[in-house]
Amino acid sequence: MPAALLVEDDPDHQEILALLLKQAGCRVHAVADGAQVLPMARQVRPDLVVLDWRLPSLPGTEVCRQLRAAPETAEVAVLMVTAWVDDGVDNAAQEATRAGADDFVLKPINNREFHARVLALLKRFPPRP
Repeated sequence: MPAALLVEDDPDHQEILALLLKQAGCRVHAVADGAQVLPMARQVRPDLVVLDWRLPSLPGTEVCRQLRAAPETAEVAVLMVTAWVDDGVDNAAQEATRAGADDFVLKPINNREFHARVLALLKRFPPRP
C-alpha cells in the first residue's frame, strides 16, 4: 500500500484530501505546517506528497525544493495543490514545476481529477519497498 504524506493546514481540506487519498488506496500521514514535512517524510518514507502551496512557516514551493534537495526524498512524487492564482494559473503551475512538483491541481478539488492524478503519479513513481 503506497504511503502518502498530506501537507494541508486547513482542517476541512485536509479531511477531504485524506479521504480521497484513502480511496486511491493510500496510507495517509498528515501534517499542517511546512516545517513538519521533512522530519515526517524521513519517518514515514512517503511514495507521494500532496503539498499545499500556502502553509504556515514555509510556502509549499520551498518545502518542495527541500524535498528535492534531501537524498531520501529527492525521488518522491509531489502533487502541489493550491487555490492561489494571483498571477494566473499558468504562472502558478510553472512556479510549482520549477520548485520540483510533478503535478499541480487547483482548489476547489475536482474529486475525479484528483483521484486520476494521484493514480497517475503512483503509476509513474511505484511504491518503494
